[in-house]
Amino acid sequence: MDIDVHLYIKSLRDFFESNEEGRSELISHFPGVEFSNFMGEIEKLAIHNYEEIGDPTVSKKQILDILQLLYSQVMRDGLQDLIDSGEITIEEVENGVPHIHMEEPLKKEFDELKVFQDSKLGPICLN
Repeated sequence: MDIDVHLYIKSLRDFFESNEEGRSELISHFPGVEFSNFMGEIEKLAIHNYEEIGDPTVSKKQILDILQLLYSQVMRDGLQDLIDSGEITIEEVENGVPHIHMEEPLKKEFDELKVFQDSKLGPICLN
């Protein structure tokens, strides 16, 4: 690894390790994303940037793209766990859209998380 990339990664890591609030603010919007995975992806991208444009700096958009990618992986793994446990089943595709069925305990929990809910008096918004 080139010294410029090494120094850039080290300074980023040092910043986030000494600034717990900043790290939490960045990662907290993406539940399940681990800081170590985030930094691993940042390092790969910094190396790529250095090889392509001569500067290892990762842009804000690239950081958000990495976080979104890692969060998508967390969501995919979580869905796969629910499928493996039998709490969710995916039925045959209908017109290109799969039908997802949730078992009753999970469905009840999911329904309780809805912002808009039906009540005896009509629909209400829980905000």
